[in-house]
Amino acid sequence: MCGRYRLDPLWIANEKLDLLRLGIRDPEPELWDGSAEVFPRTYQPVIRQDQDGKTFVDRRRWGFHRTWPDPAKPDKWVKRELINAVGATVHKLPTFRKAFKETRCLIPMSAWWEWPILEGVKTRVDISMKETTVFLAAGLYEVSKDNKTGEPVNTFTMVTTEPNDFLGTTHDRAPLVLEPEDWAKWLAGGDEALSVIHQHPDSSAFQWVASGDPQSHANQKN
Repeated sequence: MCGRYRLDPLWIANEKLDLLRLGIRDPEPELWDGSAEVFPRTYQPVIRQDQDGKTFVDRRRWGFHRTWPDPAKPDKWVKRELINAVGATVHKLPTFRKAFKETRCLIPMSAWWEWPILEGVKTRVDISMKETTVFLAAGLYEVSKDNKTGEPVNTFTMVTTEPNDFLGTTHDRAPLVLEPEDWAKWLAGGDEALSVIHQHPDSSAFQWVASGDPQSHANQKN
């Protein structure tokens, strides 16, 4: 479900990330902070553009706020914070269509976690990329109306896609991890953004390790 991830606290200085590719220079230090465990409803770094096309690092809360009538109880409302958006329908569904058209972002990540059943036991696995400690996934952002207070809140959600063969061993969805040459396409929007919504083509680019494995990230499973 892509409901938990982590971000190296030194992600902003990662040489392979090459933020200059996006025109980012000297982000504000208070925006850099990563986290060993990122939960929904917390504020995290995202990369987005302003109306003038300037790209910068921002911090926003993970999860779009949504309410809708409860079909089982007409006098009640369902309130949810949507942390994922399915890539195949993100340009069609009213829930995400406006954000896809107008407000896309990139989400820095070092790994994400899933909980597959391994040898009969639900096990947390840490999924990362072999060649870099930081990568960028596709996201959307907006100003949501807080479900509890009604106040505006700056939010983001993570776009997911079908996993490749390797990632499919852990879950039936995966973050839409973008190649560096696709970062600008996603931010540009339109047909260019649609063109990058697909499963990551290279299964060998990823690795995973089960929680508690003493070899940690060196224990590659592919």
